[in-house]
Amino acid sequence: MHFFSFIQSVTQSVKSSFVKLPQWAQIWIGGILNIIVVVYVFIAIRTFIFLPYTIKGISMESTFHEGEVIYVDRLSPVISGFDYGQVIVFVPPTQHGKTATIEETGLMCLFEKTKNIFLFQGKKDPCRVKETYIKRIIALPGDTVEVKNGHVFVTKKGEKQPIQVREDFLLEKNRNKTCVPAQKCSGLFVLASEAGKSFGVVPEGKYFVLGDNRVNSSDSRANAWDTPFVAEENIIGIVRAVYLSPKPVADHGSFLANYWAAIKNIPESFKDIRFIGDNDILEKEL
Repeated sequence: MHFFSFIQSVTQSVKSSFVKLPQWAQIWIGGILNIIVVVYVFIAIRTFIFLPYTIKGISMESTFHEGEVIYVDRLSPVISGFDYGQVIVFVPPTQHGKTATIEETGLMCLFEKTKNIFLFQGKKDPCRVKETYIKRIIALPGDTVEVKNGHVFVTKKGEKQPIQVREDFLLEKNRNKTCVPAQKCSGLFVLASEAGKSFGVVPEGKYFVLGDNRVNSSDSRANAWDTPFVAEENIIGIVRAVYLSPKPVADHGSFLANYWAAIKNIPESFKDIRFIGDNDILEKEL
């Protein structure tokens, strides 16, 4: 109710400047202003608070599956920061000095085009955006990480005793299989700047992340990344829920017919909603 009162107060204050215009002109101006305000509010919510993303790839199975739509919370990390076990969406480190990009399609592309117009961004190709990854936080700034014999050990900043990272939430095929690289469990996690050591210290302002599908995940073990760590400024937010599990929609012969079929299918899809809590991976038990 307050939201609509806000919109009404804004439009009424602007419309008062057009009292000398004909009634029909005032109605049209009011309607256009209402649309503009709603679009700006939607863009603000989509940009700063509520971020929907579609899962691509299998690196987080079985926690998330390809094609699922997730809700990413961008607001609470500003207040409370990040913690062990949280699943985050982020822009990955550069690869050979370059930031990877992807081409958005469908409704996401439409949103990017709308934002480009209303925020006067001036992008020539608004649907071309930075690629994003989804992984789980394993270690925080200042922690020491060691990956050996298929397991991960974290020594918290300021402490001396390493803690073995829990794996009870992983699929059987991924337990005892956290290796460097992903397929070679005889390898050790070695930073280029700390050659000869079997551990790495997470720099300040950065995080060590892994995918839940340890045997098939490009993460902080990836040789392709210019750094094994994710910078805090590149973290978009924390995953809070899977709110849309896609259902197969048959081809109805046209773009509009397919979208209408997908829209009608949404209520059925929302039945599979599930929430993602903070999972302290350094606890002994669930």
